Amino acid sequence: MFAVFVLAISSLLPASFAGRVSFVPKAIVNFVLIPTTTILHGFSSSVRPPKTLPAANINTFEQLQAEYAAATALIRQLQFESERLRDENDQLRRYHELNGSANSLHIVRTQVSGSTQPPNPTLLISKGANHGIAIGNVAFLDGKLVGSIRFTTPLTAEIKLINSQAVQLPVVFKPTVGDIPEGSEEQYDLTLNTEDDGQTFFAQIDKDSPVEIGFWAHLYDRYNQYWPTEAKGLIVGQIIDIIPDPTNPYLVNRAIIKPTIELQRLREVDILVPDQN
Repeated sequence: MFAVFVLAISSLLPASFAGRVSFVPKAIVNFVLIPTTTILHGFSSSVRPPKTLPAANINTFEQLQAEYAAATALIRQLQFESERLRDENDQLRRYHELNGSANSLHIVRTQVSGSTQPPNPTLLISKGANHGIAIGNVAFLDGKLVGSIRFTTPLTAEIKLINSQAVQLPVVFKPTVGDIPEGSEEQYDLTLNTEDDGQTFFAQIDKDSPVEIGFWAHLYDRYNQYWPTEAKGLIVGQIIDIIPDPTNPYLVNRAIIKPTIELQRLREVDILVPDQN
């Protein structure tokens, strides 16, 4: 404003004097004008919206990550289900070979809804007589023996686990899981080890027995005294140790067998159900 006032006054003065005023040093003019322009610029910035760069769409990226994780989980679940169905088919084939029957069994998968603790642990399942399950049916999971049906209701049933007292477990020892017992192998009777709350079994074997640590115990009731034919070949456990038997340490060893599944923590099991026809 001061500069405008000076210019207006100089226009009324004589030319010789006005010329001197018009040539006021630039430093003085800037000294007067800069504070004014700064104030005006600040006022204009407060009126106009500030210029901002568009922000990256992080939500879209996180959503893509979540969708990818969900798709990966689904693929893994489908792979698991495919492997489970393949295992069930292999198990049925093996049972059919043992039974000499091509269409005698089917598998009923069911959820576990409860359990009881030792010395006679059981599992309560969410399917029963209405689903074809009957007393004596064999319960297993992934080729591992779980137990047998103790009693049923129309909608539920109870499984007596193999680590319950008084359960008879005649077995043969094989070096691999897939071996089908032929019936010519020596048969052993497993005894529940009460010293560790029924977590393991043991069997007495000769000192010169070819049985080694890592062998698998296959259920094999040769004359079906305690188990039905369809249970033959199921895995009871694996030998984790061989020690001298306390009752006769110089002639007999004790093979320690441990189930490879946690029986009382299972969430689902399969029931072998013979076809009614």
